[in-house]
Amino acid sequence: MKNKILLTALIGAILMVGFTACKRDFPITASVQKAEGMAYLSIVHASPNFRKIFNAQDSFNVFINGQKITGFTPATTPAFMTFGATYPNTSTGFGYIAVPAGQQQIRLSVSGKVNPDSINILTLNKTMLANHQYSFIITDSINSLRDSSKMFMEDVYNFPPTVGYYNIRFVNAVVNDTAMADLYSYARNGIIYNNIRPDSATAFTQIGVNLQVTDTLYITRSLAKGVPSTTPLAQRTILAKMAFQAGSQKSYTVYYRGDFSIPIVPANTKARTITFYRHE
Repeated sequence: MKNKILLTALIGAILMVGFTACKRDFPITASVQKAEGMAYLSIVHASPNFRKIFNAQDSFNVFINGQKITGFTPATTPAFMTFGATYPNTSTGFGYIAVPAGQQQIRLSVSGKVNPDSINILTLNKTMLANHQYSFIITDSINSLRDSSKMFMEDVYNFPPTVGYYNIRFVNAVVNDTAMADLYSYARNGIIYNNIRPDSATAFTQIGVNLQVTDTLYITRSLAKGVPSTTPLAQRTILAKMAFQAGSQKSYTVYYRGDFSIPIVPANTKARTITFYRHE
């Protein structure tokens, strides 16, 4: 098998929305084909201040081992990886690209005035194991020396989940905020995850699914020490929300992204919000 990157997800448009948006899951229309011995990668652009950090345009191209997997090509413009985008780009937000196992170079670049892809803005070397799945979430702290801030993580979960359950993980990728946040479920009338600091992620857990009810997931400010975790939603500080209907035996990452310092109005597309992508 040639050492090339294989596209393994359906082509479509990802549903990215704001503070009061509705998120619904839809059935898979075709299975993702996997090649034995390859590693699998999803890429998420969640860096609202990318332009300021790198003094470069917000839209960039992604290369793995020198091969472009997103961005400007003769037949497609503009560049794919802009704020809020997920790759592979699918209508349900699920899928991976297959890459060779072992140490791989991930490079982000933007086009120069004369030559496309001529300006290198970031290079990372990551080791990925065969038949393992990974997420690379690009945040404002991507250029930090702290490896934990780069949000490159293995996607470890039970597949498939137990019938009647789904896998969920929470990533706090919001910037310009130092306080912890909780992920609260209206349908469950309680928290799913609590005290999650910015630039961190939880492990996956299984949760029972009710296909007859559309849940609303809230990001709330974590409670002060000594305040009961059972404190109802009405007494919490709500930071973001979205309607969410999970599917049985599916797997999701719900992530909180954007710039906390930006007011939440329709014109501010990089203000804090909550969204998700699907793994299987």
